[in-house]
Amino acid sequence: MLTLAPMPGFSGVLAAEQVQGINLVDQITSRTYDPDGYRFFNDVPVPTNTEIFMNEDGSISLIHEGIEIGKEFLYANTRRRAQDVRYHNLDGTMDYVEEYAFDGNRFSNLFYYNNELQEMVFYDNAGNARLRFFYYGGALNFITIEDPQTHKVQTKYNTQLDFYAHELAKIVGPQDTVTITYLGVELDAVAQSPAHNVLEMVESPLDDTGAVRGNLAGILQDEIPYIQEVRMTRADRDAVVAAGMSDRKITVIDD
Repeated sequence: MLTLAPMPGFSGVLAAEQVQGINLVDQITSRTYDPDGYRFFNDVPVPTNTEIFMNEDGSISLIHEGIEIGKEFLYANTRRRAQDVRYHNLDGTMDYVEEYAFDGNRFSNLFYYNNELQEMVFYDNAGNARLRFFYYGGALNFITIEDPQTHKVQTKYNTQLDFYAHELAKIVGPQDTVTITYLGVELDAVAQSPAHNVLEMVESPLDDTGAVRGNLAGILQDEIPYIQEVRMTRADRDAVVAAGMSDRKITVIDD
């Protein structure tokens, strides 16, 4: 399994599904996971003299000098394993969030201004900042990768798609097979991948008008050459061939 987006609970997912996998953000931050690691709900750093109260919805209110300053949330279906703490301002707007990986190490911080996300900082196991996402108007518009000691910017990207494409290409090689299932962000992410890139169709190859979906047509006509193989059912293969597409890249899989 290869995932692109930040996933604090990634190691828990792998353990639950009994599969192996890597996450792009974890690769960049050099994060590793302790299979025996665990941060209990009352072991998160909070201001001195903060009291905690359990809520009916499972969240935990943090009370300081009689005022709720934030809430702690727990990983689902665990024995009160800390997931994140969400601090808010006196007017109820978000201030910042501290996320914990499934093994209890600090994973990231999210900073807000006027209740809008401004920045996300991702840490390595030692707590050093390695990766930053910057937001403007609710959209991710700048990404930096920094040296964990000097904090000098080593690499920067103006778009999330450039970030995915360049960084993914660094962790896969010609001997690897990368399988995607959708024609959106996943397709753009493998644009520079040197691996054998496969699209496995999980949706109809035809759009609502009965035409072959645009990006799929581009792949089959080799206008998108970095997808070398498309896997689909025989019925879907027959449909795209009937629509005038070549089946050179198509591998038929069981229905």
